[in-house]
Amino acid sequence: MVAVRVASGRDDLAAVIAISNPTERGPKVEIHLPMPTLFLTGDRDQYCDGDLLTEYRDQIGPNVTVTVFPGVDHFWWGSDDRLVEATAVFLRGLVP
Repeated sequence: MVAVRVASGRDDLAAVIAISNPTERGPKVEIHLPMPTLFLTGDRDQYCDGDLLTEYRDQIGPNVTVTVFPGVDHFWWGSDDRLVEATAVFLRGLVP
């Protein structure tokens, strides 16, 4: 959560990857990420609401991807291979 807040509004970062970033509903979105951004979470995450991220995606930034993995909790037990693959695909898409 700290890294996402620090990245908010900056224009000198190539990309942001946020894994199981804690979420909270509020009256307005307080972060803006202009760079390519990937949010990864699971549908059983106790701290990160994938539906909320999806709802706020367009308000967060113009190039935000939210991926919610079924059966994955906050700690990614037994799903680290899916985490690595999704991260690698995103990063490969940034390299020309």
